[in-house]
Amino acid sequence: MHQLTMKDIAKICNVSIKTVSRVINNSNEVKQETREIVLKAIQEHGYQANLMARGLKNKKTNTIIVFIDNHKEKYWGIWHTKMLSCLFKEAKRKKLKIVVSPSSAHGHLDDETDGFHLLTSKMADGAIILDNAENDIRLDFFGKRKIPYVLIGQTNDKSATWVDLDNYNAGKVGCEYLINKGYKKIAFMVGQDQFHVNQLRANGFEDMANERKIDYNISFNIDSVEGVYKNTLEMFKDMKYDAIFISGSERALGAYRAIFELNYKIPEDVAVLGIDNIEQCKYMYPSLSVLDQQCEVFAKKIINMLYNSINKIEDSPQKQLFIENRIIEREST
Repeated sequence: MHQLTMKDIAKICNVSIKTVSRVINNSNEVKQETREIVLKAIQEHGYQANLMARGLKNKKTNTIIVFIDNHKEKYWGIWHTKMLSCLFKEAKRKKLKIVVSPSSAHGHLDDETDGFHLLTSKMADGAIILDNAENDIRLDFFGKRKIPYVLIGQTNDKSATWVDLDNYNAGKVGCEYLINKGYKKIAFMVGQDQFHVNQLRANGFEDMANERKIDYNISFNIDSVEGVYKNTLEMFKDMKYDAIFISGSERALGAYRAIFELNYKIPEDVAVLGIDNIEQCKYMYPSLSVLDQQCEVFAKKIINMLYNSINKIEDSPQKQLFIENRIIEREST
């Protein structure tokens, strides 16, 4: 039995090939009754559209790649999952398909499992890079080959297209918020130092801490619940901090456990502030105060920028965009 074609479906339904094509592409130019007949035939006969052939014909696949750094084989956290969910929703509104791929800013060309090759083979139209590292070679590659992309994360490359929280300001605002609440010995824990976002957050925090002349500590490469837990216990051997600021709210659970084991109370003895307003923050006890990244706003801006770039729509010439951060105060501060 030969594989069914669009022509076969059209013959079965007694409609034109153009009508079948419009149904498959979800066009509004088809009567509902006709649409139902065609869809029923497609389902009953197991017809599958050749997406690659359609992509070659239209010179677009309506597919985008979301690259996530493997974080030394730890891949992503809850924030990444939330961001992906928001990106899926926004992409669906634009009728875009998403393929998620692990990737590396330093070694993608030698890794056949990296979805980067879908772009170079023109099997996808553009890319979103979810984690940016210093000297990310993918940006140069995309730029030279005019492959549309949006980077989630600020970079010093003036030619790059990116959307990000103002991370320097996030570190500064978080520190200032805790100081204004009366805390004078503050520890800040951030993730891997190879990521530009963590450097910016640390710089903002440090500048505010020095400006207000408080005691502080900054710890890099604290990128897990266990890491926060161990680092908190270790830091408190030398000094009793009255506030802990954590980049990545899901990791705050480690601080909660350590503070409990040290026989301190939150926030009476030690306040805790996180970055990322993930759902779990509301249900921790005490509920966690956070600096909100507004993932829904992030995702909408990212998809719109990439969609416009792929389709050469010049609604907004802006190539770099900051998302406003905000403090959500709960019980932990």
